Amino acid sequence: MSPSLLSWGLAVLLACLGPALLPLPSAAAGRESEKAEVPFLGGFIRETRIVYPLEDSGWRALGEQLHEPHAAGVSVFYADIDDDARRASVHYQALGLVSEQDYEAVVAGARAAFESVPDGPGSEAAAKLGESRRFSLRQTTRDGREYVVTGTSFDLEFHDEGERFVAAQTVLWSNLYLVRWMMVAPAESTSRDALRRELERWTTRMVLQTGVVSTGDCWMPMRIETARPGRRRLHGQMATIAVKGDGIIRVMPDRLLVPESIARLPDLETAALMYAGMRLAGRLVNGCVSPVDMNLEVGEGFREIRLEYSEPETGRDTIPSFRLRSRNSGIG
Repeated sequence: MSPSLLSWGLAVLLACLGPALLPLPSAAAGRESEKAEVPFLGGFIRETRIVYPLEDSGWRALGEQLHEPHAAGVSVFYADIDDDARRASVHYQALGLVSEQDYEAVVAGARAAFESVPDGPGSEAAAKLGESRRFSLRQTTRDGREYVVTGTSFDLEFHDEGERFVAAQTVLWSNLYLVRWMMVAPAESTSRDALRRELERWTTRMVLQTGVVSTGDCWMPMRIETARPGRRRLHGQMATIAVKGDGIIRVMPDRLLVPESIARLPDLETAALMYAGMRLAGRLVNGCVSPVDMNLEVGEGFREIRLEYSEPETGRDTIPSFRLRSRNSGIG
């Protein structure tokens, strides 16, 4: 790969950062009883860990780049093991919880940035952007639930120093992060559609192999309190959980009311009840875990990135703030 092409690819990546940094209306999950606003980074998300594969399907990681400001996220760069002219990158940027409409605005902004990147001083023609296309994949949460993630892909063709190249990009929201993949290859080696389909498949594999967890005020555990047995529905009760032989658990907005026998259950069973209660109360956020669950397994052939976000100084917070409340809508 020529130096000019590598610089172009990096320019595309950095140019696509802007749209996701715009303040977006929040649909953040939170505690119904707490109305104070908290900063997004340094509050709602304080720490993130990303464990990703160093090699996958013929692609080998070359290195990482932590962008400034920290809200701009981190990128991992890859090269094709058999063809150095083919390069790829993956960019992670905290997005939090947003509505479907706001997420579509972020994707549109990423597409516009991808389209508007100039070809460089040696270009012979303007980049031509292809139509957007949707693709989907399934993810599994840490408590065993499955959900569908929808991504968007697009491609373009450009000229640089008299050579033709094709590029493809995929964008999706996963575990509180906006993740963008990009591939660049000589046009003589592949078509735009073939490169885009290759990137969609690679994105699907990478999502399933990459662990992304965060903690902060997005983690909203519930108190467990012993309650006297009874059949009457309590004021504010949101749902019930039947436990065979042990009675009924009442799910309140911020706590679980359990029979005395359940209060003495082993820790693992109590944790399972906690997750079930948080899900029913709208307090369980995909990608957010308790601080004690932040340690991901980093096996052979994998690498871990640790991101820590400090709370912004008073009066200098340019990062969107979240008003904590029960989540009625939002993606993820």
